Order: sequence, then C-alpha cells, then structure tokens
Amino acid sequence: MRGRGARWVGGFMPGNGSDGGTQRLFLALWPDETVRCAVAGLARELIPDGRLVPPENLHVTLAFLGDVPGEAMPRVRAVGANLLGSGFALELDWIGCWPRPRISWIAPSYTPALLVQLHCELRRALRKAGFPAPARRFAPHMTLARRSAPHAFHNVTPVVWSIERIALVRSHLEQTGARYEILYEWPLQPRNTRG
Repeated sequence: MRGRGARWVGGFMPGNGSDGGTQRLFLALWPDETVRCAVAGLARELIPDGRLVPPENLHVTLAFLGDVPGEAMPRVRAVGANLLGSGFALELDWIGCWPRPRISWIAPSYTPALLVQLHCELRRALRKAGFPAPARRFAPHMTLARRSAPHAFHNVTPVVWSIERIALVRSHLEQTGARYEILYEWPLQPRNTRG
C-alpha cells in the first residue's frame, strides 16, 4: 500500500504498522515553506491581536481521526494509499474571524471542485475503514490566530497554493501549545493540463 510515490516522514515505522500506543492523528493539506511564509506574513499584517499560529503549524484539516491505536495504523495507511484525488490549485484570498471561538482564519472564497471531491472521497474511505468521518459541512480554512478580537471579513491578494499531496499528521499537545509531526504523505494524481 505504498504505491504512487507515498513516503514515510516520521512516526510509525512502515514495516510494523504499530508502536503499541495511541496517537492523536488528523489528515491535512500541508503547505510548503513559500505558502507558509506568505500566509504568516498576511497574519502578522492583518490580524489585530490574538495568539498567532506559528508558521510551521499552518495547515488545512481534511479529517480529524482522534486518538488512534497503533493496531489501527494499517487501516489509516490504506485510506491514504487508496485515495484517488487529483492535484489542484487553492487560492487563499478571504480572511475572517469566528467571534465565539475567537479564531481568525484565511480561506478560499471559492472551493475548487477537486477539493470537494477529495473530501467526499476521504469521508467515504474513512467510514469504510471504520473511522469517524467528519460530520460538519466542509469549510476549508487555515487558522491564523486564536483569542483574536473580532474583525471584518475581507478579501486579500490571493496566496496561490499548488496542492499535490495529503499528509497524515500527529498532534502533540504540550504546555506551550500543539506541535505537529507529519508521519506520512501521499501524492495526489497530477493535474490534467490539457484543454
């Protein structure tokens, strides 16, 4: 189940599928350094206050798996390995704030059809593998700051992000906040560039 150029980044060893413990996991779109720097710069410039998310933690969550036991890792790997999504471009061009949780975010003003299809396929694959599928309506966004004062929604110059893979990420909850570790990545199919 390691086809299509999938690669282990850290965490569980690919051969054994389990370390015997549980890990808090989620599936995400993980930006490269160029996108992280551009988004972090916008956050510093436009978010009036609050606790900015460190650039290395910026991501778009596709599905939160929760505490996954080591013996379930082969099923997690199968979900990623068998996903048939295609690569696409995502334009992050809309900044807003949810006042009740006091979270500032950046999102696409238009969600590409390929991202919607990828998320639907992921939900089906998670259910089939016995994992909880996301229940809420999918609203792709990247959290920029927590404990943020409410501010207006507005457009920004787009940060264009070429989505080429999905990542399996482990969340380490520490006193200083969350620290994320990419365990595994699966490439998406190349985009069809022909008219």
